[in-house]
Amino acid sequence: MMEKRKVLRLKKGDIFKLKIADNLHGYMQYVEPTLTIFFSVYSKSSLDAKEFVNIPAAFKLIVYKSAFKNENCEKIGNVPVFAENAVKPTTFKQDIISGGLFIYQDIDPLDPFRPATFEECTEIEKTSFWEFGHVRSKRNSNHTFQL
Repeated sequence: MMEKRKVLRLKKGDIFKLKIADNLHGYMQYVEPTLTIFFSVYSKSSLDAKEFVNIPAAFKLIVYKSAFKNENCEKIGNVPVFAENAVKPTTFKQDIISGGLFIYQDIDPLDPFRPATFEECTEIEKTSFWEFGHVRSKRNSNHTFQL
């Protein structure tokens, strides 16, 4: 008999614990399909989701849903999203053929990018869809403090 696969239903505010290394965890919060926030918090023991109310984001990414299904990622609860964290970051992309730069703007779903200059793109994140391994690497490079 085939085992039923668990369906992951993500809800705004879901908090996830990420296994970074043995006995070391980082934390992220799902906001919407195009936004996941990561906190500047590491812990050796598991923290409660309630501890993440009103904590500013360390950084924000677009994360594939499959990253939340990874064995090193565990949902620990749901708390309201801090208003400041719900603001989408400005990102850009580069056309692989023309080399042109474009800034993502969440205004028109049919045409979400506008042309940009190199100078506009130097201080902002490249638009990416992240898998779990990439998320863990980015998270480790942004290590700021530990509880």
